Amino acid sequence: MALSGSLKEFAPADVLQLVGRQRMTGMLAMRRRSRAVDFWFKNGTLAWAQSVSREQRERLGQMLVDAGVISEAQLEAAVEQHVRTKRRLGMVLLVQGIVSAEDIEKFVQLQLRESIYNVFLWRDGTYDFTPRPVPPPEPGAVLDIRWEQLLMEGIRRADEWPRIREVITSPELTFNVTAPLPAPGATPEPTDEDLERAFLAEDGFEDEAVRSEITEHERLLYSLAKPNVSVQQLINRSWLGEFETCSCLARLVRGGYLEARHEGEDVDF
Repeated sequence: MALSGSLKEFAPADVLQLVGRQRMTGMLAMRRRSRAVDFWFKNGTLAWAQSVSREQRERLGQMLVDAGVISEAQLEAAVEQHVRTKRRLGMVLLVQGIVSAEDIEKFVQLQLRESIYNVFLWRDGTYDFTPRPVPPPEPGAVLDIRWEQLLMEGIRRADEWPRIREVITSPELTFNVTAPLPAPGATPEPTDEDLERAFLAEDGFEDEAVRSEITEHERLLYSLAKPNVSVQQLINRSWLGEFETCSCLARLVRGGYLEARHEGEDVDF
């Protein structure tokens, strides 16, 4: 059956769950402004998914620069050849021997996964399901996200993002280091906010922010945080993705280890 409508009236998670419950086969296209993601289902099970947004493809080069994989000069030369030959930027860099196939695959997959999970944050846009046989996956498509994992992780991110954005208000935000991290294996001292959250939590629930030690990802971002390095650059340099990077940074700020240095204009990122 055909299925289409506005995401203002039917949330992305609800649309995805409906397709799964009805055991539908075909393509579910979700669109919001310049962003677009296609989900291919077979008998209600996610077969593969792909971002078809031009802006996501264009960000690959800058991500590689920010991560220190290539230089600005190498990117400029590759872009010129990309325009001249119409070959994909990643393929140009690969043929030139500037990056490895593994690095390209890792960055492409990271971009695609972020695009797919960000769909759960959309509050407007459109969805359109078209019944059709499932074709072979496009190059670079995401294949190994289990259906249950996709839903659970997407819903979790949608729930946690508002709290993260109370602290990480802009991709242009930068940080000062304000306190040393506890030694590996040590449990950090809880902040006043941690204690308040634990006190207000249900009986018998030990708040994760109180009991958990500093994670490996948080230590990485702490080491990368500098007054001249923005959140967006940290996202690109860490190879952790937008959600994980911002989640870790928010926890480091709330723990008193980092302090926001300046705030750029709030944007939808």
